[in-house]
Amino acid sequence: MHEFKNILVPVDGSEVSGRAVDKAVALAKISGGTIDFIYVANITSLTGGVQITNNMSLPPEVLENIKAGGNKALDNELAKVPNYVKARRFCEVGIPSKVILEFATNNKSDIIVIGSRGLSAVNAMILGSVSQAVLENAHCPVMIVK
Repeated sequence: MHEFKNILVPVDGSEVSGRAVDKAVALAKISGGTIDFIYVANITSLTGGVQITNNMSLPPEVLENIKAGGNKALDNELAKVPNYVKARRFCEVGIPSKVILEFATNNKSDIIVIGSRGLSAVNAMILGSVSQAVLENAHCPVMIVK
């Protein structure tokens, strides 16, 4: 059986994201693994649909407000983690699926536990699905929680 020592859980503050956290905590209890919580702020709505790239920048106060929302979501999910489960937190800005996949690769995640937003087939085609993109491109197993 594959050991899940490095468990990555992207969170967004949604109910389904919370259920993914519950599954990750259960896995960590069994495996003795560490959970990496990551919040990725997708800020295309603030830029008129233009995705922020590494060479673009936002005013510091806008970035601080975005990260404050992400840190609140992280705080809420980390409150569910028992003291004996190791957990780390990360708050990033970018295209969620790309940031999640890069993080998983760079940090040698053994599994990604991610919530499904339950997009309809039409919305998923138009908007894309973070969980679908992660599933299709991850180097490690992916558990999608509904």
